Amino acid sequence: MRDGDDAAARCFLGSPSIVIYGQDLWPEVRKAYYMICRMYRTPEGMRGWPTVDVLRERLRAVREEGQ
Repeated sequence: MRDGDDAAARCFLGSPSIVIYGQDLWPEVRKAYYMICRMYRTPEGMRGWPTVDVLRERLRAVREEGQ
């Protein structure tokens, strides 16, 4: 991302974002997009990154949704 306009044009959800084959693992619909830090829900509360277990669980869920 170069700036806020670039973030808005790309519907950037924040950093870090985890994207596989062009699909964000935690997609969201927003009215506005910015260059921001992204938060993830973990067993320890909201954090700036998903735990390994949370990421594994999401990957498993995405795989099952695609089958």
